[in-house]
Amino acid sequence: MLEVHESAKERMEEARAYARANGIEEQLEGRLEYLRTYGGTFEEGPNAGKDAFKVVLSMDFAPLSFGVAWYRLQLDGTYDEQPFLVGGMIFEGPQQPGDGSGPAFSVNLNSVINGESFHGWRVCT
Repeated sequence: MLEVHESAKERMEEARAYARANGIEEQLEGRLEYLRTYGGTFEEGPNAGKDAFKVVLSMDFAPLSFGVAWYRLQLDGTYDEQPFLVGGMIFEGPQQPGDGSGPAFSVNLNSVINGESFHGWRVCT
């Protein structure tokens, strides 16, 4: 299950518009699908048919990026009140390299060690 927090809905539209304009829409949608299906769905038992995790996207200070929180499904069918994991879906591209510099201040070791460039979103914890 994937939810976009109210504070991040405009950011999501901005990210989708950027992705469409730059030919990386499939990459963005792939990351969102990965988060939507994270952990799978219970096939049997009291939580049959329910997603193992609720994933919530929120605002991040870095342009086109999001905070991510994962909430586990409990035996009673509710999700944890506190996140099980927290991380980000961080944008990296021409104006935002993954070398630790601003505006994202995020490091992508492939960029730093191998000098590889990347244009899209990465999920990290």
